Amino acid sequence: MSSGEKEQKRMTRREFVKGAAVGAAAVAGAGVLAGCKKETPTPTSAPVPEPSAKTSAATPTPVPQKWDYEADVVVAGAGATGLPAAIEAAELGVSVILVDKNFRVGGFGMICGGVVGLGGGTRLQEKNGIEDSADLIFKDITDYKDVEFKKNDRALARAYADNNADAFQWLEEHGVKFLDQVTPVLQSTWGWGAPRCHYADNPTTSWEDGIPRGGAGVFMPLEAVAREKGFPILLEHALTGIIREKPLEGKVIGIEVEHEGRKLYIRARKGVIIATGGPKGNVELRRVFDPRLTEEYQATGEPWCFDTGDGIIAAQAIGAQLCSDKGVDQHWLIKRSTIGCRYASGFSPDSPVFHLQRATGLGVKDWQDCICVKKSGLRFANEVAGGFGETQIPISDAAMADGGGPIWAVFDAEAVEREGWDLGSQSVEPEFFFSGDTIAELAGKINVPASALQETVEKYNSYVDSGEDPEFEKPTPTYKIQTPPFYAAWATPVLHDTRAGLRINERSQVIDVYAKVIPGLYTGGEAAGGLSVLGIARAAIQGLIAARDAVAATP
Repeated sequence: MSSGEKEQKRMTRREFVKGAAVGAAAVAGAGVLAGCKKETPTPTSAPVPEPSAKTSAATPTPVPQKWDYEADVVVAGAGATGLPAAIEAAELGVSVILVDKNFRVGGFGMICGGVVGLGGGTRLQEKNGIEDSADLIFKDITDYKDVEFKKNDRALARAYADNNADAFQWLEEHGVKFLDQVTPVLQSTWGWGAPRCHYADNPTTSWEDGIPRGGAGVFMPLEAVAREKGFPILLEHALTGIIREKPLEGKVIGIEVEHEGRKLYIRARKGVIIATGGPKGNVELRRVFDPRLTEEYQATGEPWCFDTGDGIIAAQAIGAQLCSDKGVDQHWLIKRSTIGCRYASGFSPDSPVFHLQRATGLGVKDWQDCICVKKSGLRFANEVAGGFGETQIPISDAAMADGGGPIWAVFDAEAVEREGWDLGSQSVEPEFFFSGDTIAELAGKINVPASALQETVEKYNSYVDSGEDPEFEKPTPTYKIQTPPFYAAWATPVLHDTRAGLRINERSQVIDVYAKVIPGLYTGGEAAGGLSVLGIARAAIQGLIAARDAVAATP
């Protein structure tokens, strides 16, 4: 299909949706109620809320006597799903309100790597001579030979595949710039049929407004578009409830949010789009999908943002059904990029959230400098293995076997010198970093059996002498752990991605416990289950689908 034909197909679909919305919007009114103001983020001073360790009580929110704000489409969550959804709805001619509990927009997407796995014949795929199609994407992500995709909901997979090239074009039209290259790296995440890794064009790794470049290359341009559209963006407004005509019946008509200790009510004439992320930062909610994910595991993105499953909980309260595409397994866990601190995001002291992170952590350049042990005091994996997207031992079920974490990186004074680590107060946290003059003293501080840790270190040192690791096949063990002081740094893997959440259909409509659509309620991205596809691609596509369907709905 030529680029002109693709554009005509896209415009035809969007014009149809827009046309369906015009009459209803004219009747309902184009603007929000008087008094609804746009709020600007203050990233240098605004606090970031700590996550709750427990799931909130799921109770329906009653219809309020008075609405504080009102719009045609209300979007809760301003990240990879919510930003595209809000922009698209506004461009299709309806009034929009976008809310988010954080101090600025972008969510986890703002600090992710900026890799967008879209295919189906994108402009850059064609430029690089890469043949791809929606049918090939669908085949890839429903391939029962691939454990990653074998349980994908076929209707969701079809909708995702059919909208890939359109979503890429939409992102480019809205200011996102991509490098010319398209690579097959991480293809296990989006299917093996063709290279689909597009990279946001971020020529520098410096910080801007406290944000590491990467995902910011996608979401800062989208933020600029959203603000240009002029619809209200209410930050530090946390979703606390979804309002339905009756507790478990009828149409969704709005949401309840909390701002500065006050409950506020926002009416949605056409629909509510839940884009508040998944349950990875909520211990009790994530354990619904995988009981092994206990409190020792932190989540990527923290403390920039906390995915506590607010929208999932609120939707459950009005009858929504949960869905997991394949259960939750090793794909939740990735190896830490930094050790010795609670959070693994590695924010610098210049960041507006550093007061929550408290330490930068220690970036490991060479895992030959450490061994990793569990609470048993025993090694469990080849420390060198384990890149993102790979099914290797440190990021697999081995990390959670025998009761799971915590996991400690153990090393000596010579390793500190080789790595060039500064062990000062801004680098490590006292609760997550310990030292001892002997291995036995160190073992006592991290609460592992001293005899077991001593034996582990001695055995590993013998592997350095022999040049072979018969237990876990670490290639050519290089450095002994022998020079005091000895150290243990928190190295428990972090939870990266959610493949479980609310059940939806191909129109991103939320399904209830009786397998019926909940009218007026949509979701996508990490708040939705049923589709094992990672990242910005899935989130943006489902956000756009949700917006188009909501706009076409009759108030």
